[in-house]
Amino acid sequence: MIQTRIDAGERPGIIWQVWAFVILTAGETLVSPTHLEFSYTQGPIKLKSLVMCTYLFAVSLGNQFTAAVNFFIQNPDGTVKLQGTSYFMFFVWVMLEYRSAVCHRHSVLQRPYLLAGPSGCSACG
Repeated sequence: MIQTRIDAGERPGIIWQVWAFVILTAGETLVSPTHLEFSYTQGPIKLKSLVMCTYLFAVSLGNQFTAAVNFFIQNPDGTVKLQGTSYFMFFVWVMLEYRSAVCHRHSVLQRPYLLAGPSGCSACG
């Protein structure tokens, strides 16, 4: 990972930053229009603005989460607890854990027999 090399004191070329911007721009270009196209083609006419609102709300939640993390990792002297690669890897692990939880929840909800207790009663579970 390039951040590890930067932390070690190396000075990477500018092309690394160009590639990072290309990847981020490609991600934004693929995700945003996909959501917007889905909301405008699949959403009911009276709810199109509400569907768009969910997209913007999700973006704002991500920004608030990042701001909260940055607030909590600051030390009183101005330094931060997560520096360099560990800062970025924290967000990678959060993303993977969240995705794992969503997939697990989805798989359990698709098989309601897993929610039932030993006696078969879902209320007893």
